[in-house]
Amino acid sequence: MAYYFEFDSGNDILRCRLEGDITDASLKECYEAAGKYAAMTNPGVAIMDFSNVASCNVSPQTVRDLARRTPGMPGARPRFLVVPSAYLYGLARMFQQCGSEARPELHVVRAVDEAYAFLGVPEPQFEPVAGGAAIRSRQQVPILVRKAAG
Repeated sequence: MAYYFEFDSGNDILRCRLEGDITDASLKECYEAAGKYAAMTNPGVAIMDFSNVASCNVSPQTVRDLARRTPGMPGARPRFLVVPSAYLYGLARMFQQCGSEARPELHVVRAVDEAYAFLGVPEPQFEPVAGGAAIRSRQQVPILVRKAAG
């Protein structure tokens, strides 16, 4: 699995895009990284986009455990989970229900455009956080890959 953090400073949105095969360990790693990027950018809104996930081998117990953790982005700020697949949608709804007290503004949507419409942001302008790094999960490949320019 790879994950990319991007920030739209004009609209104050932190977005994480995930790709590839997700496991319990790689999802936990991404969750920890999200907290660090949220502390670095202090966003008003966060979006975690699972649209490019190829496969998901995440247990319901892992989802419940993550939902019970302290949110990486404190406060009642809007958060979106973008989950087009039925299985991921079910896991996202479980996360939403188990963590509803800590994340009252969490929304689960099927497409990233739904999140942008909800926010009234027709064309966000994202820039890579931390120099455009794509982080490959240490659970699969312990490398840091730079995105190609352009």
